[in-house]
Amino acid sequence: MIECKNVSVKYGKKEILHSVSFSACPNEITVILGKNGCGKSTLLRALSGIIPYSGTIKLNGSESRTLKPTTRAKLISMMPQILQSPEITVRHLVSYGRYPYTGLSGIMSEADRIAVENVMAKTGISELADSFVNRISGGERQKAYFAMLLAQDTPILLLDEPGAHLDTEYMKNLCSFLKCERDSGKTVVAVLHDINCAVELADRIMVIENGGVLFNGTPGAFCESDIPQKAFGVQRFDCVEASDGNTSRIFFR
Repeated sequence: MIECKNVSVKYGKKEILHSVSFSACPNEITVILGKNGCGKSTLLRALSGIIPYSGTIKLNGSESRTLKPTTRAKLISMMPQILQSPEITVRHLVSYGRYPYTGLSGIMSEADRIAVENVMAKTGISELADSFVNRISGGERQKAYFAMLLAQDTPILLLDEPGAHLDTEYMKNLCSFLKCERDSGKTVVAVLHDINCAVELADRIMVIENGGVLFNGTPGAFCESDIPQKAFGVQRFDCVEASDGNTSRIFFR
């Protein structure tokens, strides 16, 4: 679980986030929406302990800034928006997810090696295991980094624009993976840019505008509000499914 109270972040004298308060719970996917530059990625970096912040961030009840890096790495893992392309194999990259458990030696146990092979199979990249990360496609690299995230095996997952470079089919698979992680009891927080995907995936939606929380509620409340139109300039279209009579909502510009 993540509990944020009055979290603010400054870069020099410029305040990027101000007084952000929210909770993200186990068995839920929280999706963060907002325009470019509003502070979404900064919030994820603060949550993961990469950058300093004022206010309070608790991870499963412990204040994040008081935790040792290894302890924090066993609680929370993050998939960044910008992915590097090192000249290492996919298997080597995925194995980095096990570093909180290997100690200073970095030597993986048999259990660590099995965990790496299992997440590569789960994400469908086993056949890429011996390929170099800098020689595979952007979508394949995204899959490899997601596998590394799963290999870290933390109760809290952060993902910054995980749909970048992914085709529609894999994005559907990624959403299924995230729902499985949620259903296993994990806390999932993802920054997305696709409003329709957010509404379909999220249990809760939070909208950041100018560094503060503009909206925090259920997808249904988000859809019924004027936030999509005012914050993102999109219109809502309601369509009724002929098969079951349920109404689905699609946003478009």
